[in-house]
Amino acid sequence: MKSDTPSHLPDDLRALRDGARDMDRNMLALILSVIPGLGHLVKRYYGLGLTILIPGNALMIFVAAWLSLATFGISLIALPIIWIASIAWSAYLLPDRHRPGYATPPPKLTEDGHLRQRNEENDV
Repeated sequence: MKSDTPSHLPDDLRALRDGARDMDRNMLALILSVIPGLGHLVKRYYGLGLTILIPGNALMIFVAAWLSLATFGISLIALPIIWIASIAWSAYLLPDRHRPGYATPPPKLTEDGHLRQRNEENDV
């Protein structure tokens, strides 16, 4: 019986790799969003993920610290919880770019090189 997995991998690593292929990527993105931005990176939204991860989190910390003066420190707890929950929900709801067929097809051009208008007759 020939397997498509390399023989140099131990059984534990092979089982871990096979399990990673079958996992629900939405739940993984939700869990990794404990650090806001990582869930978006897992789903291959690199620009959005890095924007949330670096300047987004820095801005949230600044705003929470600034508002803590007016809210007697309540914003130091409430704002990060709201921020993390909203980013995690966003990562959960985004369509996964890992799925086959996610890429959009190239635009259809007419014979003279112009972009063809979409309608029911031209769409195949």
